[in-house]
Amino acid sequence: MRLMLTATAMLHWVSSYGRPVVLVAGLLAYVGLVIYMTQVRRYRRQFLGMERGSIAPSVLGVVTLTVSTVVLGLVSLVLVIIGAL
Repeated sequence: MRLMLTATAMLHWVSSYGRPVVLVAGLLAYVGLVIYMTQVRRYRRQFLGMERGSIAPSVLGVVTLTVSTVVLGLVSLVLVIIGAL
């Protein structure tokens, strides 16, 4: 939910940095929406794992979130550097 709120806050920067900010805001909103939509499945899997006594880590989820965060950070950094030139 916070990623989607951050995406809407970034739209304020369109006047300063131009339209590429909309791309970053859209990517943030997309990642936030995917996380929000997959929460029910993750919570159900964790609940069933607690019942059985073993919870398996979600390696794919962690890797996906890490890669998404790094890509969004790099794109944002590039936009700030280009805007400063």
